[in-house]
Amino acid sequence: MSTLRLSLISLTILLFSTTAWGQSLGVHEAFMTWTEFVEEFLAAESERETVEGEGVLRHSGARLDQLEEWVQSPLNLNTASHRDLLELGIITAEQADSLLAYRQRVRAFSSLGELLLVRNLSYRDRRWLSLFTFAGDTLRPRPTLAQRLLNGHHTLDSHIRMPLYRRAGFILPKPPLSSTERQRYYLGPNLGHSLRYRYQWHQKLRYGLTLANDTGEPFAAYGHRPYDFASAHLVVGGTSDAHQLFLGDYTVQWGEGLLLGRLFMGGGLGLLLPSTRHSTRIRPHTSGEEERFFRGAAARKQWRRWELSAFASYRRRSARITNDTIRSLPINGLHRSLRELAGEGRAGVLTLGARATLHSVHNHLGIGAYVQTFNHFVQPDPRPYNRHYFHGRHTEGLSLDWSIGRQSWQTMGELATDGQGHLAWSQRLLWTPRESWFLAMQARWLSTAFSAPEGETVQQGSHTQNEQGTTLAFRWHATARLELRGSIDLARHPAPTYRADTTARGVELRIEAEWGGTSALAHTLTYRLRSAETDISDRTAKMPRLEWRATHHLRWQTRHSTLRWIWIATLDAALHRRQTRPSPSLGGLAALRTTFHPTPRIALTATALAFHTDDHDSRIYLYLPHLRHAGGFPTFSGRGAAFVALAQWQWDAHWDVAARYAVLHYTDRNHIGTGVQRIDSPTQNDLDLTLRFRF
Repeated sequence: MSTLRLSLISLTILLFSTTAWGQSLGVHEAFMTWTEFVEEFLAAESERETVEGEGVLRHSGARLDQLEEWVQSPLNLNTASHRDLLELGIITAEQADSLLAYRQRVRAFSSLGELLLVRNLSYRDRRWLSLFTFAGDTLRPRPTLAQRLLNGHHTLDSHIRMPLYRRAGFILPKPPLSSTERQRYYLGPNLGHSLRYRYQWHQKLRYGLTLANDTGEPFAAYGHRPYDFASAHLVVGGTSDAHQLFLGDYTVQWGEGLLLGRLFMGGGLGLLLPSTRHSTRIRPHTSGEEERFFRGAAARKQWRRWELSAFASYRRRSARITNDTIRSLPINGLHRSLRELAGEGRAGVLTLGARATLHSVHNHLGIGAYVQTFNHFVQPDPRPYNRHYFHGRHTEGLSLDWSIGRQSWQTMGELATDGQGHLAWSQRLLWTPRESWFLAMQARWLSTAFSAPEGETVQQGSHTQNEQGTTLAFRWHATARLELRGSIDLARHPAPTYRADTTARGVELRIEAEWGGTSALAHTLTYRLRSAETDISDRTAKMPRLEWRATHHLRWQTRHSTLRWIWIATLDAALHRRQTRPSPSLGGLAALRTTFHPTPRIALTATALAFHTDDHDSRIYLYLPHLRHAGGFPTFSGRGAAFVALAQWQWDAHWDVAARYAVLHYTDRNHIGTGVQRIDSPTQNDLDLTLRFRF
């Protein structure tokens, strides 16, 4: 199918799809925009590059999609339970208690402005809560089945991504081409498209469907019917109900994430996020991420002080298979060329798990076990760093997790073992000595050969193994307007890693000062240090040799807002040092972002930036505004400038349309990227369009 024909089909869908978008801008009493929240949330979780062999910047895309659904159907503060408030993952149990105590005292919130009167809520907490909650009616008549199925919030949105350039993968050279060369080129159009349908009724019933094609993936061809990725989910029951059923695609998190879960997505400051303080979570998979989820059924039952949960999943995953052996399991979800399509759905993965948890007022004790079976033998290509990765067809694990809490402190931990008896342990301590102080500490010991393919915890490495470390974090409300946050993470890797062929150490330090307290003006100053031992490229050396490489980042950001304008200015400096290079490499970035609301239903955002770095080591990250269901910190290295324009228009109470145009221009090169991703131009232009309708 030609690019033009698919473009016309996608635009038709975009213009005529019936969609829903949750609360209207005129009704939702928010103290911040979604773009501002995404930037603060991702910054709190910290950006890092740990995927082996690829400079991939990880972020909580799946978690952001879950939070966005709360924006579309916000939580009623006057009817929410304690567990509903905790499910948001942005406030602590103590803060939820304060909210409910205030509500009981005044009977009901009349507006979100009353959050200012609730104890233990900081300036950031109040702003974040305003996006996901509202002060609504307290009457809750018993609904009929038809009301549950039809009277909720419907959402169907259509998103088109149109690169205004062509990568080398779309340009087929003139023959003759070998069969190996032909397999590298893209089979689909230079266009990406997704459709999402969501239904939600009072957090009690949810279902949805996601269809997506990345740029270059064939549409209605090569086995795609018609999209490359399809995901559906159904959730019956809410988090505060005694029963909950999940069908379709979902995610599971236990304890500290040693066996199952992606709870911790950043460095030490991630410990300060309330979303990291829950022992068990099963959630529908609502994002476009194509690999890290389960497919099947899961159930949760609350019985007195016991909570029982179980799940069963069978998925076909992409895999690179050689001689009936799985050599790798790609996680990028891309199927653009014959080479990438050759591995699509070749690995069958069966996963079964069950867990029991005993709760009391402040404590819990949980035990869980899972088994996972592949349809082929898994054995990565031998490398020094993957010697202890999972090998075989079967893996299993057993874990015991706990929490003990009092009024001012809480400790929680998990001890896990895999099927071979290798151990992993993680323990956290959360302490609030005063209302203005919050301290967190985490210690971990992950044995070298511990194997948990679905696990992820606080760690510097890319696998939950081969690491010993300690993390300290704090948050201090020094004054009503000044908040200080900081963390330090120390890690040691006993066995080789991707960047070190022998025992290595790493340090991550982050300190932030935020001056705010008013909606008009706020300043943030951030210092980050990342230092790690890595290999020295010396082929004459008989033994592995390491050097320390350290990168320092200093960022200042100021935000000023008026009734219709928001201005955000950013200055960022980077300095990279290594022992084998006498002179450091430097980098700098300056950016200005402004948002203008000519009417309550229209938002216009523009971002301009310029950057200059000596090399890739001194690269700089900066959040750029995106349309919904997207976000991240692009990497800037070399010399150049970028501009992003974002326009959002809520047409009426039902329709919402948005467009994003981005241009990136380099002054020190004639092309961008390498291989099939190469763009034979110093300029990259992208256009994104989204349309929603709600009823």
